Amino acid sequence: MIRALLFLFWEFLKHSVRNRLKPRIKADKFPTGMGSFGFESTNPIPCAGFHGPRRYLEAIKFSDGKSFRFERQGSTGEENIPAEIIDYYDIYKDGKDFGQLFLAPFQKRTSRKLPEGFSQK
Repeated sequence: MIRALLFLFWEFLKHSVRNRLKPRIKADKFPTGMGSFGFESTNPIPCAGFHGPRRYLEAIKFSDGKSFRFERQGSTGEENIPAEIIDYYDIYKDGKDFGQLFLAPFQKRTSRKLPEGFSQK
């Protein structure tokens, strides 16, 4: 009896949380994105799952072949982007602050599009 109640409660929680989340996308960029792709919170890089942003950043390099270091600084949200969370990361090239990249985790898939100035490893 207790197992059945716990199971029903768990199912209720899963469905209620799922219904409160904003719709997730399965595209290389948000159709409502504005500004420079990846460099502005109003046009973040869609990434699948919790670890998506880290995996995305670990798979790219600068177009000149140089690697970079990144540090998550926090998260934000934007009215034009249907994502619960937009993470922002400081990017360091040759030990110097290069700027920030904005990534939206928990989407249906990770973008194959790259921000300007970056390439695949």
